[in-house]
Amino acid sequence: MVPVWIDGALKKSLRYSPERRHQDISELVYELQHPNEKYLEVGFRPLADRDPLLFWKVVAGTLLLTQLLSLYFLL
Repeated sequence: MVPVWIDGALKKSLRYSPERRHQDISELVYELQHPNEKYLEVGFRPLADRDPLLFWKVVAGTLLLTQLLSLYFLL
């Protein structure tokens, strides 16, 4: 996996508008070597990462519900 701050630096360097890209290659190299604080902010994390126990409870409950529904319709 690529760290979030490296992904952010690469996205900035590949932007379509030249004004929004890095002005010099040294800026890109610096951002690749030193994490930029604004790229470290992660807005959304999946439920499995935030609360794995709740995630597996939801998965187990969904499986139980589907099994009970299929049993009901088969009988």
